[in-house]
Amino acid sequence: MIEDVPGKKRGTPSQKRGISTDKVCLITGIERDGDCFMRALNMGRPSIEDIKDYDQHIVQKTYLWTDGLQSYSVLSTEKQCTIKQMKDRKQYDAVNHLNHVNSLHSRIKAQYKRYRSVASKYINRYAALFRIQELYRKINGQEMITSLLMKLRHLHTTFFIRQIRNESIFNVTF
Repeated sequence: MIEDVPGKKRGTPSQKRGISTDKVCLITGIERDGDCFMRALNMGRPSIEDIKDYDQHIVQKTYLWTDGLQSYSVLSTEKQCTIKQMKDRKQYDAVNHLNHVNSLHSRIKAQYKRYRSVASKYINRYAALFRIQELYRKINGQEMITSLLMKLRHLHTTFFIRQIRNESIFNVTF
């Protein structure tokens, strides 16, 4: 898991070139309308087990574009998905391309560069923050506040006095 990664000083380069076990694998999914999902599951390339953890975010009979990694083939059997492997730019056309994912990855890298790198044990929290920023990046401030207030209005929390005495409401894990 990501928490077991030994730390290193900021700015220390990886000892290996390319995709290796020194780098965090941030599995990314994006819809055409802009909604996205990101989660770091392991170091290096994603395995079949990692992709199986990811399948809860995929709807039945979805059309998937992947980068050619064979681990994604498990989704085609479990979710009855059609997978189009885009191994290089020669296969791109007006509809079939990975430009949305590549653009999202560029924005992620730019955001993490502003943070001056991110600790790997917190990368899923930063990915969640980035997703929220992506959802609200194209709307103005007033619309954002209205949207957030509407979502908060439907959040109701109730508790009993015995919960306060036991302090169980303060031990919430996220």
